[in-house]
Amino acid sequence: MQPSVDFYDFIQPVISVVLSTFQTHFTMWVPQYFFIRSEMNWLLLGANNDISTPGTVINTWSKHGGPSQRFREDSETGTIRNIIWDFCIDIQGGTLVLNPYVPGRESQQWQRACNVIVNRENSNLYIELTGSNNLATLTQNHPTGLPNQSFVFDDI
Repeated sequence: MQPSVDFYDFIQPVISVVLSTFQTHFTMWVPQYFFIRSEMNWLLLGANNDISTPGTVINTWSKHGGPSQRFREDSETGTIRNIIWDFCIDIQGGTLVLNPYVPGRESQQWQRACNVIVNRENSNLYIELTGSNNLATLTQNHPTGLPNQSFVFDDI
């Protein structure tokens, strides 16, 4: 007489292999979006005017929560991007703007580090506000320890 095999005992190893393979090959990474809020004036960074235009200036704004104020970090490219057109924050003419990604462009290599935004290629460059009012522009500068270089990253 042959031993009896329970169906569950038979199928369990097959299910484990299938699930493991699925999780290994098909796990989807969901980006984490966040607001960038200045500790100097508590306003959010956001795109000015038409965000679809390369070179659009980033200013401080009262919170409205729209897509122009939503950002994400892209670990593959080392950039911080706005979610609408996936443009990167970039320094252009001394001002923080949004531009399409250009591989190797140091002026687009920014990351969150505690309460500052620091350049990945030159850790002696921070993003800072140039004024304290609504619509203040931003630029890069060496670390000063002043509130105009401090930010809060509010996950959405």
